[in-house]
Amino acid sequence: MKYVSEDLRGAIIGFVVLLSKGLIDDDRWDWNIEKIDWKHYQSGFTDPTILRTTMAVFMNNLELDETNTVVNYYEARFRAFQYFRAHIDPLYPIASITPVFNSSEIEEPDFRKWEA
Repeated sequence: MKYVSEDLRGAIIGFVVLLSKGLIDDDRWDWNIEKIDWKHYQSGFTDPTILRTTMAVFMNNLELDETNTVVNYYEARFRAFQYFRAHIDPLYPIASITPVFNSSEIEEPDFRKWEA
């Protein structure tokens, strides 16, 4: 039996932890955790549609090398943070994000097949 690599597990868990704490800092933008509306942030984090698509953006952008080592964690994380932030920060509209999200970035797998 083959398991998901430790590197991939760490990347996914790390992303979820940072997202849940509001630690979506990045040098490429101005984000001040002290000034965010926590109720609005938490409503985004608990909205299954926003959270599901945010996770899809992260996973769809994550790249692995031939040894299943994550090679672009910060880029995939930033792209997912962009998507999430656009849904919780009125000063960061999704229309302002460049490049625009393409369909392969936001495509979600059918999670219901695992719930049958």
